[in-house]
Parts: sequence; C-alpha cells; structure tokens
Amino acid sequence: MVTILEGDTKIHAEQQEIVSRKMPVFFNPDMKLNRDITIAVLNSTKTGDSRLRCCFPLAGSGIRAIRVLKECNNIMQVVINDISGEAYASIREHLEMNNIEYMENVAPGKHDEGAAFIFNTEAACLLHKVGGFDYIDIDPFGSPVPFMDATFRRISRGAIFGITATDTSALCGSYPKACRRRYDSRPLLNENCYETGLRILIRKIQTIGMQYDKAAVPVYSYYYKHYMRVFFRIVYSKTLCDQISKEHKYFLFCPKCLNRKYSRYNNADCCGQPMEYAGLLFSGPLWEEKLADQVADSIKKRGDMANRDLEIVEAIKNECKINSQSYFHIHEFNKKYQITHIKKRDDIIISVREKGYNVSPTHFNQLALRSDMPFDEFARILK
Repeated sequence: MVTILEGDTKIHAEQQEIVSRKMPVFFNPDMKLNRDITIAVLNSTKTGDSRLRCCFPLAGSGIRAIRVLKECNNIMQVVINDISGEAYASIREHLEMNNIEYMENVAPGKHDEGAAFIFNTEAACLLHKVGGFDYIDIDPFGSPVPFMDATFRRISRGAIFGITATDTSALCGSYPKACRRRYDSRPLLNENCYETGLRILIRKIQTIGMQYDKAAVPVYSYYYKHYMRVFFRIVYSKTLCDQISKEHKYFLFCPKCLNRKYSRYNNADCCGQPMEYAGLLFSGPLWEEKLADQVADSIKKRGDMANRDLEIVEAIKNECKINSQSYFHIHEFNKKYQITHIKKRDDIIISVREKGYNVSPTHFNQLALRSDMPFDEFARILK
C-alpha cells in the first residue's frame, strides 16, 4: 500500500502491475488525465447562481469525487457510492485523510452544502433512490450502457454527465459480435476505428436518452490509451431528439482508395466494389468549441501534466474547429498509394493549408491529421 498524491488529494492505493476488475479497491493511475479533464469541464460549467449536485455511483477509491470536492469551485454536494464493501471503507478512509466531512447512508437535502454523502449499494439502485443531479459520472470497468437507464431517469434538465467506456475492443472492431450486442451497431476495424468506436458509443447513449425525450448532446469527447470518454449536456426536447436522430448514419469506407463518407444508407460502391461500413453511429460534432478551448487552457495551467496529456487536449482544441468526415492516417495513405518519398507531418500541414483547407493533428492518432480536404486531394499532396 502506497500513498498517492493527485492534485490536492491524498489516497492509499495498492501497487498493481495490471489494473483489473479483480482489484479489491479499483484505482487506475493511468486515468489521471480523465479525472483532470472532468475537473476542467465542471469548472467551465455555468450554472448561474446555483451550484452542482454531483453523483459518482461507481466511485472505486473515491479519488475522482474527492478531487471534484476539493478542486471545483461550483459544487453544492457530492454523493459517492460503490457496491464493494472494501471500496466503501476506502472511500471513508480517503475522505478522512483529506479532512472532508461526510454522512453515511443519508440522502442529501436539496439545500445541504459542502459535505459528502456516501453509500454502499448497487449503482442503479442508488440513482433510483437518491437524486436528481446536475452532474452524474459513470466510470465502470467495461461498458457504461447498463447504467444509462437509471442515469437518464435521475439527471436534471440542463445538466451534464460524463461516461467512460473501457470495452474499446468491442467498440473498435476486435469483437464485432460484442459491439452488436451492447451497442446495436457494426464496428469497423481499420485506421479510423477509434473515432467510429467513439461515435458508436455516443449514438447508443443518445438512443437511450430519447426514450425519455432527453437529448444527449456531446460537448467534449475523446479516446485515450484504453478508454473512451464523453461528456453530454442534457436538453429536454422532443424536437432536438428528432434532430439528433437524423445525425445517426453509417460511416462508409473504401479500402482500395481510402475514400470515406457518412450516409443514411450502408450500401454504396466505390472502385467497383461495395464500401465497408460502420454504424449506425453519431455523425455530428464531438465537441463544443468554447468548452474545448477552456479545457485545454485549464489543463495547461496545471503543473503536473505529462507531455502526451498536454498534446491530447491541445489537439482536441484545434481539431474541434474542423468540419471533416474523419481523420487521414498518413502512413496508411503512403502504403496504399505506394508513396516512397515520405513527407514530414509539418510539411504536409503546410501544403494542405496552402491549398486553402483546414488541417490539424488529431488526438486519435499521432500519425494522423484531421482536415476538410477531400481524400483524393490529400493523396495527391502526399504523392
């Protein structure tokens, strides 16, 4: 057992070579950026004169919830829960380590401020019993889908919620049958699988929200290491639900020439053969530009960030300004078009901009660029 200091929060955690659901108290040090971005998003959330009522139904060690209490400036109350008895004891210990008052198995009143409220029960049961909330954080080991029905029932109008999915092998196409079962969608295992997987996840969450006439609008989304993360803003609107459903399309891809596009249909030909497809998936914007700017600025001000973490948020800040079908993987284009004179990434960026198109590195892959340039023109630039 070692003492971990993350942000202003101290916890005790066991050192594990491999992070798994078998850990008695779940804590993953690789999720630090995930937690940092959560704090940046919440601090950028405008709530008028009110403050946020937050819930963490799958809290594990409790570090995310405790960091939110200590580092966010707009929090009214935080409900922290885990079904594991060992995790519950760990949450209690960590609250005491950080000098935070808490109440056990007591639902917070509407105007209770400051304290934490801790529970030891199943996540969906907690959400049905306690609420509603202005922010709910769903951070499971695997898919968030089993917790979405309860989340939409207890999330307030105008609220936001964050979800994490670690079943990326299903979403990205390594296990297509699992993706069909969990997300009712077909994945595509190629160089664009990280973005198509993220969009499959978003579409599934949106379809659950539509059952309650709640439109889930993605405001900040990303893929990193072994997980996907999406923050949604909730709008109670049948009209917006209908508009979002029109953004549920197929991603079509030609493996012969690398053409790609979104379509309402999954049957199109290119280069004399049927195009491969992923979907249904969400084809709309993955980010709100203003929030992406705020998150990047907040993360850059921290003094404890790894270089790759800074690159991630900076790339999102830039690529969110580009309206594109997907990103272009430079090495895949070089390989497909048998290009032997390999251009540097920065030189490619200059060439694309000289043609009058927008371009930026994408956070999805360090060897890829997001651009609104047509794919065939991009290939010509590489040649």
